[in-house]
Amino acid sequence: MITSLQNFISSKGKFVFVLLLFLVVVSFVLYLSQGSSVFDLIPDPNRERKEFYGYDWNDPDQRRSLSIANRVAADFGSVVSPGEEVLQTAEEDYLQNLQGRMQAAFQGGEAEMDRDALQQMFSYMQAWPNFPNDMKAREIARSGNYGQDFLQAVIEYKVALAGQADSWGLMPLHLNHPAINSRFAEYLNGLAPGMDVEENRTRALSFVGSRHGVSGRDAESILYDSFRTRQVERIYLDSGYALEEEVRADLHTGQFAWDGEVAKLRADDLSFQQPAWRVMQIKSLPKVNESINVKYGSNERRFIFVKSPRDENGTTRFVSLGKALPEFRKNLQSALNGEDFGFECKPQEKNSLALIPKPDRLPLNTPSISSTSKQVVLVDGMSAKLREFHNERKVESPFAKLPRTFASATIFSSAKFLTEPGVPDEARLRSYFERNQLDFTKPAPTEPSNDGNNSTVVEKTVSQTFEEAREEVSKRVIARDKEDARRDADLQARDAALAFLDKLNGLRDKLRSKYSTFNELRNSAELASMIEDAGARAQKISFSREEMGTQAMVLGLERRESERRANREPLEEVENLNERMFFTRSVRKSRQGYVVFILDHKTPQQPGSYEDAKFSDLYRGYTAEAAGKYFSDQIDAVLAKLQAKNKKPEKPGNLRLFKTVAKSPALARAGFDAKARTLGGRIQKVEEERQLLTSADANASGNQTKIKKLDDLLKSLRQKIKEGDEERAAIMGLLETAQTLTVDGNWQELERNGEEATFVRLTQVYSLISKESTEEAITQRRVALEAKRGQASRELILGDLVSAGLGSSR
Repeated sequence: MITSLQNFISSKGKFVFVLLLFLVVVSFVLYLSQGSSVFDLIPDPNRERKEFYGYDWNDPDQRRSLSIANRVAADFGSVVSPGEEVLQTAEEDYLQNLQGRMQAAFQGGEAEMDRDALQQMFSYMQAWPNFPNDMKAREIARSGNYGQDFLQAVIEYKVALAGQADSWGLMPLHLNHPAINSRFAEYLNGLAPGMDVEENRTRALSFVGSRHGVSGRDAESILYDSFRTRQVERIYLDSGYALEEEVRADLHTGQFAWDGEVAKLRADDLSFQQPAWRVMQIKSLPKVNESINVKYGSNERRFIFVKSPRDENGTTRFVSLGKALPEFRKNLQSALNGEDFGFECKPQEKNSLALIPKPDRLPLNTPSISSTSKQVVLVDGMSAKLREFHNERKVESPFAKLPRTFASATIFSSAKFLTEPGVPDEARLRSYFERNQLDFTKPAPTEPSNDGNNSTVVEKTVSQTFEEAREEVSKRVIARDKEDARRDADLQARDAALAFLDKLNGLRDKLRSKYSTFNELRNSAELASMIEDAGARAQKISFSREEMGTQAMVLGLERRESERRANREPLEEVENLNERMFFTRSVRKSRQGYVVFILDHKTPQQPGSYEDAKFSDLYRGYTAEAAGKYFSDQIDAVLAKLQAKNKKPEKPGNLRLFKTVAKSPALARAGFDAKARTLGGRIQKVEEERQLLTSADANASGNQTKIKKLDDLLKSLRQKIKEGDEERAAIMGLLETAQTLTVDGNWQELERNGEEATFVRLTQVYSLISKESTEEAITQRRVALEAKRGQASRELILGDLVSAGLGSSR
């Protein structure tokens, strides 16, 4: 065929060749272009029709036509409000755009600022939350500041409503009735005043239609279709209904005030005692030279009991027995605390000392302590508790043995392919010198100057001869040769790894069909032979998820750019291997060369052993659980005391009490805001006064005393602000949940967590408005309540219609 084409071209000459070249270029440009091309005009036989209320949703032409029609209607503000979620997103973008315009106006300077326009825009933004959804959608549509999601949702709702109008036979497009025409003109006039006049309407329709490539008559049809869908939508919006008694009750919602009390109990305020690691019971004075040995973390000490004090000796400490047991116990406590082990030695009853670990100094390994004296007995009350605690949680983190991945790193070392370069010959050295002669210079000889001036001397240089620069030239050429050799070795190692990976990929299916289990496949002679023939070195590795980073550093693996951006570890690729895909799909650069990982096996998460558990995890977990149980018990005890008499209780622990009288959330919030403003103003005045004293002369007579008084006052005022914030949080928590509580004067638990518990009681409730509402108030509230319910019904119905029409494609 090629020969025939050549003969044809040669016979027809250059004209045919140019024509063929032009055809090929145009075809490929159209094919590779990102936008639409001539191929889009060819019907796609594989496209399946998707019916959606009379439209083929998979037809790009019909979708494009709907989009244009919606944009024409949007310019007039005649759009259907989308779903609540889509509208909320569009609102945020719209308001951000308005804020950006206001900021740009302020940045433009005083001369270019239109204050009236800015004031109108600010008032408009303040009133925005009170606009109904259809008005918000209209304003967003008119602005043109909306995204594809808004446009898509509006089109879907519009088509669904138009489908309902068609199924009902509601005001079809071909119907020409004076009453309908009159209502349509009123609708247009509501969109833009003056549209009910035919001349104005024709001019506006032609202008907007020309912007989107449609005629004025087509634009009028688009608006009429929107008018029809609006009538269907009104039916859905009018579906809300409210009973009169329901409206009366709703009028009083949020119109109540209460008398009540709040009691708060914090875990930090309770005297929870950390459990002791060991307890030393001192029965009587021990004998001279008896001792105890302590190993806690990296510290190890021996404490020898002596008659009189001695200086320390290395890791040995001497503890004076004293004259009586209390003195000895005090000396031993002081000696243990003086070593900064990481635990605190505290006295207990019956001449005992408790060793209590510090939470921030817990050792990883279990500490140990022993005594050579029968008079100093060590009581271990923790080991059994820690073992029981571990036994209940040995399958949970951090005590469980984490899943591990075992793999073989098949390393193709660059050093294996490295060839040391030979000594460069004379000709190469001279050639390098000639090409880079400007790099080889030496200081030029200087002549002494007798002009007597202290001018700056500029050092001059002259070029070296080849013989003078021979040694430096040789070093540079050898260094370049070595770098080239390393680069070539690196490329050869990569090529070898890629070739091995290609063979491994070809062998995979054969191995899987030959061996029934992955263990047999992995240990097969064929795979072992392939690794050996490739000349790679297989290094066994194993790691858990926590050890990925360390193992990667040991292997010297480099992170890829995508891994750096996503903060992923290189060995995550190896962790994701399985028995079907048991080797990595690409080679990876390492410190030694290039690596292909092959999975050996994986172990699942298993129960951990007590011996392998870290003492810090055991003690910290046990203590947290004990503290939580202690706090819970205290909460139950406090609540029982509160409910016993339903009066102000005796303070169990540090119970904080707050009281409110005849306050609603709004009234309480306003009161707290006023107090905060007053305190803030006082703090500002005191700070200004202090600044004046400091600026004048802080060391002047009497100024230091005044500054000290002002500092104390500032501290007191800031403490009041802190207390006010605490009271505000407590009272507002009560009032905002008051409608769910019973007004009977009885205490009840409102909230409990690991840090705080809240108890509340309500003693009186007041109505802030008259019990009998006016007819006007009832009517206004009914309209608002029914509109809200109608909007919810409309959302539900249209959502179901769109979902039913789109089916599984939604």
